[in-house]
Amino acid sequence: MPIGVPTTPTVSLSTYLTDLRTLLHDPSDVFWSQATKTRAINLGIQRRDLDTGANRQLVTFNLTVGVDTYTFPQIGVANVFDVVGINLIFVSNRAILANTSFRRLNKLYRPWTPYQGVCEGWARYGPNQIVFGPTPSVAYQTEWDVCVYSAPDLLVNLADTDPMPYTYTEPVPLYAAHWLKLNERMYDESDDFFRMYQERVGTGLNSRTGMVPSFYSGR
Repeated sequence: MPIGVPTTPTVSLSTYLTDLRTLLHDPSDVFWSQATKTRAINLGIQRRDLDTGANRQLVTFNLTVGVDTYTFPQIGVANVFDVVGINLIFVSNRAILANTSFRRLNKLYRPWTPYQGVCEGWARYGPNQIVFGPTPSVAYQTEWDVCVYSAPDLLVNLADTDPMPYTYTEPVPLYAAHWLKLNERMYDESDDFFRMYQERVGTGLNSRTGMVPSFYSGR
């Protein structure tokens, strides 16, 4: 089985390959080459990022006067797949913008087409667009808390490490094994590895301590 508790917080490609070879009973890369295993591991990292949403970045981005709609690539990070929240920097204050549906955004924050003002809310529209309301009247600075997925060639050299720490590393070799078995049409084994992958994803998500509300009233 994969790693267990590692001695370091991050896992290298070398360690992932060792785990994957053990899972596949292919220590000498007879049935799958090291290059193929490396590709499968990178795919496992991407799938882990998508399923957990734990790989996040805080991106600073200035809005454009009169423009209310922006795509993920426009904020300078091409591998964004979701937005957790957006803050508006107004003078010296950080205001949390309301996240709502597109219909509700139109009703509450952008009912008049020519109007421009201080942005109060945002909505996701389609696969990679964010719409603000009202339309910005100033090039406001914003902070975007975004979920990202790793590059397909994140790990190339044996010493390269996964940016996510344990326990988020445990699912990766299991998904890689699932993908390789699926490619070989070994469907039963592929399903077993995918089930174990999902269990490890759940373990990673559930290992986080729940948020404790403030013990002081009014906060």
